[in-house]
Amino acid sequence: MKTLIPFEIPTLIRKDIEAIIHQNRMLYEPFLDSVASYDELKKRLIAQGYKNIPEGEILMMDLGNKIPEANTKGYKIKRTMIRKSK
Repeated sequence: MKTLIPFEIPTLIRKDIEAIIHQNRMLYEPFLDSVASYDELKKRLIAQGYKNIPEGEILMMDLGNKIPEANTKGYKIKRTMIRKSK
């Protein structure tokens, strides 16, 4: 897998996924497949030899249109003002 950019995943979520892939790079080689429905994905996986695929979808992440906010607790925030140089 080269990049997640073509899937148009929000940046924060994409970085989390990339970190998980990096941390587990020695355990497995991940792949992504874009399909219109779960039934189409299931057919593709069966054709590739996968077995024991669940009958229905398992929703693992429901973010809707809201991107989670960064947790900044514990960080010292230094307030600055940017000025134009003369």
